[in-house]
Amino acid sequence: RHVYTLLGALPRVRMAFSIHAADEALRSRLMPINRRVPLSELAEAMRHYLAATTRRVTIQYVLLAGENDTLGDAATLGGFLHTVGPPERLHINLIPYNAQSRPRFRAPSQAACIAFKTALMRAGYFAKIREARGEAKMAACGQLGNVRLRYEMRQA
Repeated sequence: RHVYTLLGALPRVRMAFSIHAADEALRSRLMPINRRVPLSELAEAMRHYLAATTRRVTIQYVLLAGENDTLGDAATLGGFLHTVGPPERLHINLIPYNAQSRPRFRAPSQAACIAFKTALMRAGYFAKIREARGEAKMAACGQLGNVRLRYEMRQA
């Protein structure tokens, strides 16, 4: 719903959608918001954006070791995106998980990231692995608001 409002108010805005899993059950476990905004609604919003603009859609996908980083997960993501629009209008940012205090997840290996990216590219999608920056200063993606992690790293 908010996509339509935002697009109406700011028609030149660039959109990024956080998916992190293209399987409903897995996405619901990783992102509880999926229970309110399932993949079908997300796909419809992306299709609307593609139809209303000439811009590409950016897909954000955090890779979590053993959770959503397999070749099967890449194939599922590719299949989902195939229902959204043409591959040349979809740009996929693959974001390796960054450490947190009391981590619930683990970062994938570099080999897993490259294999995931390669699978998407073979399916015709543009995908890039976002380079981690700011980890030493606790400023990498997912770390900025983690006060406990900042404290633990200062004590080390």
